[in-house]
Amino acid sequence: MKFNSITTKIIISSTIPIFLALIGLAIYNYYNSQRLQNEAYNEKREIINKEIQHIFDLQDVALKSLENKLGSQMEDWSKTIVNKYLDSLYTPLDAPLEKIQLELGMDTATTDIYIINKQGIIINTTFPKDYMLNLFNFGESHKSFLMNIFANGTFISEPFTTEAMTKMIKKYSYQATLDRNYIVELGSYSKDAQDLISSMQKTFSNIAKDQKGYRSVDLFIIADDPFSFTTQDTLSPLEEKIVLDVQKNNDTIRTRLEDEIEVFYDYSKLNRKFTALYKGAVVRLIYDKTELNAKNRSELIFSVFIFSVVTIVVALLIFFEARRLSKPLKILAQKADVIAKGNFQQHIHVTGSYEITRLSQSFDSMVDQLRDSLNNLEQKVDVRTRELAQKSEEIEIQKNSLVSKNKRIESSLNYAYTIQLAILPTAKMLQQLGDYFIIYKPKDKVSGDSYWITSFQEADKKVFYFAIIDCTGHGVPGAFMTLIADRLLNSIIIDQKVHSPSEILEKLDGGVRKMLRQEQNSNDDGMDIGLTKIELYRNGEKTLTFAGAKRPIYIFRDETEKLEILKGSIRSIGGNRYGLEEPFKNYKIDIAKNDIAYFFTDGIIDQKNSQYSKKKFGTKGLVQFINENARHNLAKQHEILDSMLAPYLVNENQMDDISLVAFRF
Repeated sequence: MKFNSITTKIIISSTIPIFLALIGLAIYNYYNSQRLQNEAYNEKREIINKEIQHIFDLQDVALKSLENKLGSQMEDWSKTIVNKYLDSLYTPLDAPLEKIQLELGMDTATTDIYIINKQGIIINTTFPKDYMLNLFNFGESHKSFLMNIFANGTFISEPFTTEAMTKMIKKYSYQATLDRNYIVELGSYSKDAQDLISSMQKTFSNIAKDQKGYRSVDLFIIADDPFSFTTQDTLSPLEEKIVLDVQKNNDTIRTRLEDEIEVFYDYSKLNRKFTALYKGAVVRLIYDKTELNAKNRSELIFSVFIFSVVTIVVALLIFFEARRLSKPLKILAQKADVIAKGNFQQHIHVTGSYEITRLSQSFDSMVDQLRDSLNNLEQKVDVRTRELAQKSEEIEIQKNSLVSKNKRIESSLNYAYTIQLAILPTAKMLQQLGDYFIIYKPKDKVSGDSYWITSFQEADKKVFYFAIIDCTGHGVPGAFMTLIADRLLNSIIIDQKVHSPSEILEKLDGGVRKMLRQEQNSNDDGMDIGLTKIELYRNGEKTLTFAGAKRPIYIFRDETEKLEILKGSIRSIGGNRYGLEEPFKNYKIDIAKNDIAYFFTDGIIDQKNSQYSKKKFGTKGLVQFINENARHNLAKQHEILDSMLAPYLVNENQMDDISLVAFRF
């Protein structure tokens, strides 16, 4: 049986989806069982934690009652020792404490007396092992606690606590002597409390026995060295760190500490309500999923086996039925191959099911139609070929026409660029003001940015007018506006002899509006301009008068190394004023040797850098460049600024014409 036969394809297309669906169902059931088991475990863990909490809440209530009873008795003993024995009968150092125990009716097996001096040393005691023990060595908090007792002189009854050495429950009390030079400390074991704790330990250790999958439930008490409440087990350094972290952060942690990957250790903090005993306590649950997971895996394997058997049986049934049904189709395919080789006289006569018979008849009809179509095909191909040749000739003519038009447009733009360069100031004209550099980058072939200069001599000084101009738009429309600006500035300053920068801008505004007939039509074109009048006196003095239409001028002072900014008006030249009627204003300042003036259009500060989230070069970037590089010569500044702009123009279309001119006076 060939792999590409109809029978094979039917078997594959029918059985594989069934098999995959069954396997998917088995896997889903497996993981769903795992999920349900995990949820059941989490619920059981919460139940166990609540049961433990309830057990210890009951213990706390019982301990509170025992603590109050023992505390009252210890207070009577302490006050009698301080007020009777140590006040008049004995000194603290020589007091016969064993005799006092007997006279007061203390149980010498469970209660001890300690006399502590102001250095924290036990100088007299009924417990010889602690004689001359320095309690201040227990830490600053314990030292501070004792010093407060010396200062206050009151009786202090501490709650039950766990003795570090014996792990037994013990209660302590403290009271200063009347002269406040010593402290009487009583330490008493409580058999009732210890019996209660032992009973609780037994109850606690039996919690996990009836819980399937749980190895153990342990409680660890937080002390200098955390210890188990129920067993003598000691913690490994790793477990000790986990227990301390859980206690500190009030968190729950699950981890694996053994090579057995299916054994989980859960740690959670036990919250206490009624007592300070075991205030720091962490519950550890050890849960072993090995047996449960093995059972789940066995069920998965069994399901896969059953599904595989079912799939094989289905495949066999499909195979025999498909082979019976596909036999007429094979005959049909063989005759179709003969027709495909060009024998259009061949007809197919196949009997079988109704569908096969209909297919055979339809195929014969199709062959007849194909034979008729082939007879007319060559004639149609010839006609279509002639039509395509004619259209190809028409397209070639249109292409040649477009190429010719593009060449004429390109030639015109090159000529316009030549004309625009011709009206820009020459290097010789600019050098009259001093050292300078220019960055001039049109967005298109021609630019809507321009710079302009003129000068004339007066009796005691030479006067220069310099302007940086940013016209509406860029390309050809912007270039036409620069020609208008050039013509009007020459007319106003040279012909009309208007010499105040602010008045020149007013005249320029009126001239633009008149030339573009903006009062009669909707034309909104205009320009932004920074205009400066520079006067160089014979005695060496230099003054600068500036007026701006939405353009500023930056002056870097050589002597102070400070940057001054002269802002222009928020009003433009020409166009719609949008209610802005503010008159242009002159700013006049003195210029010193080596001061630098920077004139620029907004193209440089608006340019974005695609490598840095479309971040603009910005006013901040320009100010930073000036402050960091103004001490360099202008040629070096030109080189640095060009390199700073380069990343903004690598992968980003230039947004506007860019112009910047700097002079060092």
